[in-house]
Amino acid sequence: MKYMLHVRFGPATERLAALPQPDRDRVTTEFEAIRRLPEVIAAGRLAGPETAKTVQEEDGQHAVAAGPAVEPSDAIDGYYVVEGDLDDATTLAARIPVVALGATVEVRPVRGD
Repeated sequence: MKYMLHVRFGPATERLAALPQPDRDRVTTEFEAIRRLPEVIAAGRLAGPETAKTVQEEDGQHAVAAGPAVEPSDAIDGYYVVEGDLDDATTLAARIPVVALGATVEVRPVRGD
């Protein structure tokens, strides 16, 4: 089964920036190692929510608005799509290095799998 891991940095953003460079390098190395795991199908870090466009339909017309559909603090900062069972997915989520700095990871099954 496939799972999508939604990563929200939250307070980890500031905590990561405050780390000494060698520690930030270790976080980057761990992100890269996770990305290379065979069970990881796709992964990426998203641009900030201020770059988002939100598409809706109003009166039969598509409307495109500047900005995210959710509060910026609730926006997804990155993602992984992984193959495995729920235990595999949550174990991998716990390995994401910014979790130790206060980030959260939501693990959800991909439907239609």
